[in-house]
Amino acid sequence: MADEKALLSLEDAAASLAISKRTLCRLVSRGDFPAPLKIGRASRVSRRDLINFVDQLLLRRSDSRGMSS
Repeated sequence: MADEKALLSLEDAAASLAISKRTLCRLVSRGDFPAPLKIGRASRVSRRDLINFVDQLLLRRSDSRGMSS
């Protein structure tokens, strides 16, 4: 597994999720994705936050499938 402490640009984080940077920014503004870290004027997303986000999506999917059965 890649280093979970690594930081990604917003563009790279969005690409990892196969969404646009704008969609990622919308998720952040709605509180659905953790706020990026600010380093000077740069915004970065931790790989751990990205992994946790995907894990939560997978959990919600499996929960919704379990309830419909």
